[in-house]
Amino acid sequence: MRYLRSLSCAAAFLGCMAPLVSQQVLTVGPGQTYSTIGAAVTAAAPGDTVLVIGGSYLESIDISKRLQVVGRGALLRTQFLPQISVRVHDLGPNDPVVFSGFTLQSQSGFSMGISIERCAGPVVVHDLHNQGGSEMWGLGILDSTQVHVARSLFFSVRVTNSVAMFEQCVMDPSSWAFGVWATSSVVSLVACSAHGALPGTPAVRLEGGSVLAATISTLYPVGTSALPGVDAVDSDLVLLDSTAQVGSLGGAPPVAGTVPVVRDFTSLRASSDGAALSARAHGPAGEVFITAFSALAPAVATPFGVTWLDLTAFGTLYAGVHDPVTRDHVVTLAHPPMPAGTTFALQTIGLGVDGIRLGVPTALSMP
Repeated sequence: MRYLRSLSCAAAFLGCMAPLVSQQVLTVGPGQTYSTIGAAVTAAAPGDTVLVIGGSYLESIDISKRLQVVGRGALLRTQFLPQISVRVHDLGPNDPVVFSGFTLQSQSGFSMGISIERCAGPVVVHDLHNQGGSEMWGLGILDSTQVHVARSLFFSVRVTNSVAMFEQCVMDPSSWAFGVWATSSVVSLVACSAHGALPGTPAVRLEGGSVLAATISTLYPVGTSALPGVDAVDSDLVLLDSTAQVGSLGGAPPVAGTVPVVRDFTSLRASSDGAALSARAHGPAGEVFITAFSALAPAVATPFGVTWLDLTAFGTLYAGVHDPVTRDHVVTLAHPPMPAGTTFALQTIGLGVDGIRLGVPTALSMP
């Protein structure tokens, strides 16, 4: 009964928080108020939501204010050359941006670029797909401190002087590229798949004192010569959960340039279909944990790890124990309807024999 009451209280808390997120909804689509995404973004005030319903759009999107841009059945298309068509830039710590729910359409098979530049607060990029052809998204992150990317398919990801968390993403380069290339950055991979490309590259290249943390992920090189799965060229820090699989070729070590630290740690995958939250926690076998939530806040370093929770107003969503075999804990929680783009911070907090440990922070955005 205590568990059921906690879920009920959490649902009520989520419901009362939702109206605080968005001030106004500007709708884009056939027969709607706006016919282009760019026009709606220009007209929006900070904190508004741009909701794109259906349609196919050939345009560039420039976001430099606090905003939620959410697609429902919407296509973004490219023509003949790779291009930067979505740019999020120059935002302060209290100016979060959400960009989610779009499908890439391209007759030429080229990629469409997303650039996140000089953002001091949360940037959430979720649920980006393609139409099943060779077209793919590309992602560049520069000088940004708190980026969360989930359930998306990329050609390649370049992270420079930034902190980025990837959840259930695929990095699938078809020609020379690293799946993930990080310089002076912190990158976390949770339930991701990344590989290199011909003529021969590792899945992940780290340089400039970067940090990689990977759990429930598969990283492997592609080529014909000796190649590691992770190339840490500047003795960068590589933290691997025992569920991370790192391949190699030609007798090369799975991780080159440094000795990886293998340690089981806690993570959380979370999504919503608009009516229910699905959450899968993963952590040390048998460890007791709680999952906390709040409005998405700027990142804070604590003695127990980094958190994206609002430390002045957060609640407990549920408690559990990681399965002793699978190390997972799965829960589904019904919630009231919420405006598109409403976003929360979620984080598991491990209560192990070594004390309190914060898991990898994650973001939940409403479709």
